[in-house]
Order: sequence, then C-alpha cells, then structure tokens
Amino acid sequence: MDATTILEGITITLIGVLIVFGILTILVAILYGLKYIYIRETSKKEAKIEEKEEIEEKQARPKEIKIMEEKTKAQIHDPQLISIITAAITLFNEYKAKKLSKYDMFRDMPELSRILGLAGISFRAELVVSLGGKDQQVTVEEIPGDGYRVHIGNKNYIAQISV
Repeated sequence: MDATTILEGITITLIGVLIVFGILTILVAILYGLKYIYIRETSKKEAKIEEKEEIEEKQARPKEIKIMEEKTKAQIHDPQLISIITAAITLFNEYKAKKLSKYDMFRDMPELSRILGLAGISFRAELVVSLGGKDQQVTVEEIPGDGYRVHIGNKNYIAQISV
C-alpha cells in the first residue's frame, strides 16, 4: 500500500459521504416543504369546516320528530313531553360532541362519530332538563339506526329525529 492508494480511498470515502448527506439534505427540504403545504391546506379545511358547522348550527332544526312509547309504540302528542325529549336529545348530542372533540381524529374528521355505532360504541348520559321552571331527570341513550332511548320518570321513549 502506497500513499496514492490511501489518498484515493479517502477521497472516494469523502465523496460518498458528501453524496449521502447531500441526498439527506434534499429529502429534509422536501419534507419541510410538504409539511408547510399540508399545514396550510388543513388550516384552510378547518376554517371551511368551522364555517360549515356554524351554518349548520343555524340551519339545523329537526324537520320531523317521531317519538314512540317503547311498550305500546303509540304516538305521543303532548307538546311539553315532546319539547323535553327534544331538549334532552339536543343536550345529549352536544355532550357527545364535547366528549369526542378531545380526540384529534374526531376533530379532524367529525363524520367518523356517525360510524361509532357500527363498532358497538354507544353513549349514554344522565341529564337534568329544565322546562317551565321544573327540573326533569332524563337519561338518554343511543340506539342503532339513528335513534335515541329517552327515559323520563318511569317511562321509556324511543325517538328518531331526522333533519
């Protein structure tokens, strides 16, 4: 081994190291660029989603409310009872949204909360609904098929609200 072979080996090694670090630097620059683009796009999407949610909250009113007593399946026509059930379901949906908003996945894609029932995940809440100065202890539970089981006093009601 003479000095020229050693110098040639060192030169080749240095060139190889420079090429590897050059490629790694290019990859880092590409990843930072993609991160910047992705963050900008998601912030625009979040702004659009928030605007849509505000519009939906203003426009979202139940068009049809079907309430049936669980045992007899008879239609209920008591307006006070219907208002209590509707208020309880609205509070329940807000409670559910608040619980799910803790997780990034549901904040990014809120439509995923609709398929939780397929996975066997359902929510249940005990609420106090005040109507006309009277407080009512109400238990609301999700049932498959976009329905709710509302327990008021000694009676259970099944409600389906379609928007």
